[in-house]
Amino acid sequence: MDMGEVKTLKGFTYTPRRDGTFHGMVDRYVFQTSLDGKTWKQAAEGEFGNLRANPIEQSVPFAPVSARYFKFIATHVLELNHAAVAEIGVLE
Repeated sequence: MDMGEVKTLKGFTYTPRRDGTFHGMVDRYVFQTSLDGKTWKQAAEGEFGNLRANPIEQSVPFAPVSARYFKFIATHVLELNHAAVAEIGVLE
């Protein structure tokens, strides 16, 4: 994702799908940032706990980093083999 300008990021938010199904709901992730869109650094990696019972916006803080681009990479989903995301946001 190109944010159009360099920003100082302090974390991100992930909102899982909101249609009542768990297909593609991301429960493990990697979040990477870049200044140029070519060289990437990992800012966060982890797991969203208990999304089946509590499918609400998740907030993941990390050490501040300057970036213009970011990648949200789903490394595991709850059901099936695709990733579904309602919204991704950044914390400045």
